[in-house]
Amino acid sequence: MDLWAGKAKRGEILLVQGPWIQRFLDEAVAFGAATDVHDDQLDAVSGAFEVLTGLGDKRKSRVRIIV
Repeated sequence: MDLWAGKAKRGEILLVQGPWIQRFLDEAVAFGAATDVHDDQLDAVSGAFEVLTGLGDKRKSRVRIIV
């Protein structure tokens, strides 16, 4: 999750408002604070980010994605 999380910490990730957003943000906030938190959404967005951008393979250096 390092690549996506780094971009999120720098404010480079935008989230579209929707009924899912509060559960997603709750999971993201609780992720580092507790060991028994479900992290399925964070795993999914991190994996999708790396696949879609190719950043996991270091093929692209700058990508802007709006989720």
